[in-house]
Parts: sequence; structure tokens; C-alpha cells
Amino acid sequence: MVISGEAGQRVRGVSQSRGARHGSLLHGQSACDLAASLIPESSKRWRHSRSAAEAASEAGQTLSSDECRLLVDAAWVHDIGYHHPDPPTGFHPLDGAQLVLEAGWPQRIAALVAHHSEARFMAAARGVLSALDGWPRETGPVSDALVWADLTAAPAGGRLGIRDRLADIRRRHAREAPQRAAARTLREPHLLLAAARVDLSLVRAGADTRLAFPAARIRRPPSAAVGWLASRHPGRCTGDLEAALHACADLNLEDADRLLVGARGGPDQTLAWAMTPLDEVTTNDR
Repeated sequence: MVISGEAGQRVRGVSQSRGARHGSLLHGQSACDLAASLIPESSKRWRHSRSAAEAASEAGQTLSSDECRLLVDAAWVHDIGYHHPDPPTGFHPLDGAQLVLEAGWPQRIAALVAHHSEARFMAAARGVLSALDGWPRETGPVSDALVWADLTAAPAGGRLGIRDRLADIRRRHAREAPQRAAARTLREPHLLLAAARVDLSLVRAGADTRLAFPAARIRRPPSAAVGWLASRHPGRCTGDLEAALHACADLNLEDADRLLVGARGGPDQTLAWAMTPLDEVTTNDR
């Protein structure tokens, strides 16, 4: 893909200056430059991207220094696809990933952008899943932390708990096509588990930062509760079981069980479950 015109010149200029200043090592300022070359700095999306980068630096406290830098870079540019001058797919994670590659950045960051915040579910609803499958999908602490950063950054800047952030997304997209609305709901258990895993890592590392679940009880779940969930979900690791409990108010076992059930499937899973409002699936801690 080639970006032409003034936008293309800006992107290539950022890439060249980045190489001159930093060689092969990426860090937040160069990512900020790339984002600023495409996103108007007076816009809500710029403020969201800046807040996501700030959140990423907090989530990265449990990562190596190199992976923390990579995470912050990905957070800065995760939404640049909304501002592609000639979007090839109209799906911002894919279009953003192509912009990242065009600017000369590593495939790993481009792939994190392509898949950010469980983009596979919306890609399936929009008919571009096969295109997304062309990008390697990373799972683990970095991709979890990018979810945490994106979904604790408010749409117009500032910070929100993840449940309030997801509720806001549902409100803003209340009139979209039923299949897309269902896909958004289907991805939510995966997002909640990812954010809860990061919360628990931060708590256990002694990090002093706001959490994705600010009202959650911060303590290790009772072994009996984890054991009961393990018997219900034998394929899940202990970290996921504890994360499910952390994500649910008062460590509610039934809610944690429902959350894990919802997180079993991928984008090809039937959307029938997704038509159930999330508030009926998990307790909304306010």
C-alpha cells in the first residue's frame, strides 16, 4: 500500500526523522510524532490516544523496558487508521496497521494495532476477518496491556474504569446494525479478562496506579472459589480464573463463571449468546 499526497509525505517524513534520531529503537516520542502527523491535535481522538499512551506507560510497569516502550508506541498509534487518507478497508485497526508499516515500523507493532482490543470480533461482523487473519495475532502481557490502555482511556481523554468505558461504547453505537452490536458484546468477556489480568499483575507488583476495575476487592481469591471455577473450566489457567473473579463485584462466583463461559469462543462463535446484554452476564461494579 502506498499513501500519496500530503499525508503520505508527512508519514514518510516522520519515519525518516525517527530513524535519524533513534536508529532502530522506538520510543514514545517518535510514536507521538506519527500519531500527530495524522490525528488533529485538537480532536477528541488525539486526547484519547494521549491518555492511552499514558495508561500504557502505567501498565508497562510489569514488562521489560523494551516491551514497555513497544507498548507505549502501539498505544500512541492504535487509532491512526481512523485518519487514513484513503482507507483501503474502512476498518480502522487494519487501515492503521497499514499506515504503521508504510511509516517503516516493525511488523510487531503493526500487528498489535491490527488486532487491538479484540478487533477479530468486529472484523468478522464487517466481513474483513480474512484480511485481519493475514496479521499475526499476539496474545500475552503486551496485548493484554494494550487492551487495558485503550479501554481505561476515555474517548475524549482522561481515564475511566473499563466497565464504564464499555458502557459508553454501547451507548455511542446503540443504533448500529444488530450483527455489529452482537459482535461488540461477544468480545466484551475477552476484554474484561485481559484487563483483569493486567490489574492483578500491577497489584502483585506493588504498582501505584489506577486500576481497570477501581471498585474491585483487591485480594487473592479464595482457593476454594478458584478450585470450583477450575472444575467448571478445566482448560483455563489459574491466572484466568483469578482474573474472572477480580472482574466481578465481590468475587461473585456465578458472575465469574458466566464471564468465563462468554470468553470461550472466537469470532466464529454463534452470536446468539452475544444478544444477551452484558449487564445480564456479569455484575456491573459501580
